[in-house]
Amino acid sequence: MSEKILNSEGIKRVIGNPYLAIASTKHFHVIGEDGKGGYSVVLYEWETTSKFRVEEDLVLYRMTVKEEPMGISYIMEENRKGGNYYKITFMNSGNSLTVMVIGKKGGGVFGKTPYIEPEHILDHIKQFLS
Repeated sequence: MSEKILNSEGIKRVIGNPYLAIASTKHFHVIGEDGKGGYSVVLYEWETTSKFRVEEDLVLYRMTVKEEPMGISYIMEENRKGGNYYKITFMNSGNSLTVMVIGKKGGGVFGKTPYIEPEHILDHIKQFLS
């Protein structure tokens, strides 16, 4: 799933900062660097924190940042084996920015962790950057 939006210097600064770029999804939040060149990220399934429960509602992911020829990708893999996978790519092209979100739902017997549809994540990023 991808979308083009109007690009600006402010948007370039946001997408180049892992803490801000990932916060634009509204569901993923960087909680720190992992000491191995990546980041620790949590997924929060809900739109609001009114009934937030730390022990039940946060899913831990490892995020790596990959520089692309025309942009940057943020790759998030759930910490458990066979878990969910997301890749958010921002590609600059003149005055426009293409945002692409790919998601892969994990499987297995214990595949009960929340999965947010890529289209939904893309909608939040568009709202944040517009």
